[in-house]
Amino acid sequence: MHFRRLRRYPEKPKTLGEHLWKKRIDLGLSMPQLVERLRLGVTDGAVERWEKNLNRIREPHRTRIIEFLGYDPAG
Repeated sequence: MHFRRLRRYPEKPKTLGEHLWKKRIDLGLSMPQLVERLRLGVTDGAVERWEKNLNRIREPHRTRIIEFLGYDPAG
């Protein structure tokens, strides 16, 4: 997939935001598609800030993201 050639693709994600970013790209989802799929009730800009670790992901968004990932990167 061409997204993986992006310079900043998170090959080894460390934060929840980076794990979200990697999963989204691996599935070929755009930010609007991800927001719709997870029914997060936030803007694409909020997701972008999470992925770049500019904003903290709070409940209940954190819980939905962990469910989407299928694991908790912190645990």
